[in-house]
Amino acid sequence: MTPGGAFAGAPGDFRAQATQCFENLKAGLASVGAGFEHVVKVTNFFVDMSHLPVFFEVRDAFVNTKAPPASTAIQVGRLARDGALFEIEAVAVIPDRAKAAAKRGTAKKTTRKKRRR
Repeated sequence: MTPGGAFAGAPGDFRAQATQCFENLKAGLASVGAGFEHVVKVTNFFVDMSHLPVFFEVRDAFVNTKAPPASTAIQVGRLARDGALFEIEAVAVIPDRAKAAAKRGTAKKTTRKKRRR
């Protein structure tokens, strides 16, 4: 769905719907400081599994094709909204920023003043 709540593309345009799903996922990841490199698993729901080759073309424009996330494809009778052809569910693992900064050696160091008695 587009931000306006409509399906992307013309009715039945699988490529447009799949691309919009990945764009929405990209925006969701960015909102928490993450990217597709943090996605470890996707579950893809298809109304028609014959769209799988187009799905791979779309997916490959977003993920690292040398190390794509684990993926499951499931064909369903229908999705929640009439006209929907594709839905994606993703699991992302986002490292703790403080721990990641410490590993890179960029964590802020704090100093404490000793109190005299």
